[in-house]
Amino acid sequence: HPVLSPASPLSINEGASQLIQPPADYYQAIWTRADGQPFSSGISQHGNALNIAGARPEHSGTYDCELYGVDGNPVKVSYEIHVQASPRPHPVGGAPPRITIRPQKINLKEGQRMIVQYAVASSDPIEVAWNKLTDQGYQQIPSFFTVEKDRLVLNRATLDSAGTYEVTVRNSNGEDRQTLEIKVEPRRGRQRGQQAAAPQVTFSQDNYEIVSDQNLEIVPNIYGATGAKIVWSKDGSTNLPDGVSARSDGALHIQGRSSDVGGRYTVDISNANGQTSKTIVIQWKETRRRLEAVCRTDIESTKLRLDVTRFNAQRHDDHDTSRSYINVRFQSNDEQNHQVGRDIHLQCAVQGSAEHPYEYTFTKDGRPLENNVEVHPNGLIIIRNAQTSDSGRYRCEVAFPRVPELGTQESSYDIQISDSSAGGHEQNYQHGAEHAQQASYVEVNADPTEVTVGRGEKATITCRVKGAEEFKVTWGKYAHDTSLPTYAHQEGNTVIIAPTDDTPSEQMYLQCQVDVPGHATPYHAYAPVNVRGGDESTIRLKPKLLIEPSTHIRISKGDKLHIKCLDPYETETTTISWF
Repeated sequence: HPVLSPASPLSINEGASQLIQPPADYYQAIWTRADGQPFSSGISQHGNALNIAGARPEHSGTYDCELYGVDGNPVKVSYEIHVQASPRPHPVGGAPPRITIRPQKINLKEGQRMIVQYAVASSDPIEVAWNKLTDQGYQQIPSFFTVEKDRLVLNRATLDSAGTYEVTVRNSNGEDRQTLEIKVEPRRGRQRGQQAAAPQVTFSQDNYEIVSDQNLEIVPNIYGATGAKIVWSKDGSTNLPDGVSARSDGALHIQGRSSDVGGRYTVDISNANGQTSKTIVIQWKETRRRLEAVCRTDIESTKLRLDVTRFNAQRHDDHDTSRSYINVRFQSNDEQNHQVGRDIHLQCAVQGSAEHPYEYTFTKDGRPLENNVEVHPNGLIIIRNAQTSDSGRYRCEVAFPRVPELGTQESSYDIQISDSSAGGHEQNYQHGAEHAQQASYVEVNADPTEVTVGRGEKATITCRVKGAEEFKVTWGKYAHDTSLPTYAHQEGNTVIIAPTDDTPSEQMYLQCQVDVPGHATPYHAYAPVNVRGGDESTIRLKPKLLIEPSTHIRISKGDKLHIKCLDPYETETTTISWF
């Protein structure tokens, strides 16, 4: 019986976050609520894992995880989640926010513009988040909506705009929710039922590659699948080759048993209101002769893969002669464009020779992206109508499902979004100066960038500031409550972290805020802090193995190569052996 990590039942405190992982030997997992209800806001599936972001009491319940192994047969596992509600201390005069929407039901005609006003009663700063109810639960509101501080704007209603939407408003004392129903009437001359309910299908890509013994799971995005008939065919025949099977939900499972699985596959979807079809191409790829070695310590191991290929001296193959290393870089397309109100493009680029597809996961300061950030399948994210609150550390993690030996590569980018129109508000800060000084470039970094500390140990993080002679540094916790934990305090530009014997294990971000005279907005740097407890305190630092130049190397027959396995953190005390 498969055991998930952490094991069921899970007891989690309100406001905490958790990633629930199925065993690695299952290539796909599908999560649903056992009661058939959609996921609540804050619950979502990331890859094969179930992600809880800011646990709430309504997240409690039974969830079903349907697992698929190499034999293609599903295994269903039930998982219990219990969220422990925590009492919220109310400061004097503080109370949860209250939101009012008028109207809560709207009937639109296709092409109309919509503005929904909402009022929030709160004595504290608030966060507003909109989500749409889908078959997978509440998901991020579509990008054709514009969320403003007191209204929701839809410039042009389409049939895709119809649905149920939920707005959540939070402050430090609690939250409130309201729903909004939008109906869109098709324009004249259009058959309403057919256009509104005819099925639609898309794929993440049109071309796939498969090699011998590889398993490939292709899951289409189907809209209007309720009651629909889904039929797969290959090269015009519904008799699928050996190793290819179709599930009732439309997913196509392909096992690389032979080259017969290659070809053109078409999915036909029909219901009472219409029909649609889509074709994809599966390319069979011959494999190279593979050698494997393992570099291992007593904590973890890293696998090295060598592809040894004979090269024809007269033939130049771009795929075989490309660079063997893999590197991920996350950077801005235009660093001069980081201003309030602009659209900011950040590109996560993979450099090297790993086979497509790539799977991208983006976070901001360790949390899911905000609603105004668009994610594109080629590693591009766009921060729409950027605000100063969009400043922070954006992280891109890239997985390589065709080359699992590469593991996950990641890169981070720190962005500071300035409000060029707010300079005049800094006059009081400058002790009566008539004009705000022109802002110069200021760089803020946390040193070190990450800290792991155990009970009875001490760690320090210093806020380094470049480009400013006069500034003020304030250390805090990146959370609704920004005060430092009781076992941490600030001295000068440095924060000192010293967990005591009763300090619980936790993960958090500490934030260094730098206020500079003449600059409209403060600058920030962030450092993740891991506090260990229990038996973990006996481990100074978990070994992390690296293989240089890469864990996936292509080498020509007869060539020589020096391969190094190392622990970058502990060069003397870590014992490494090859076998």
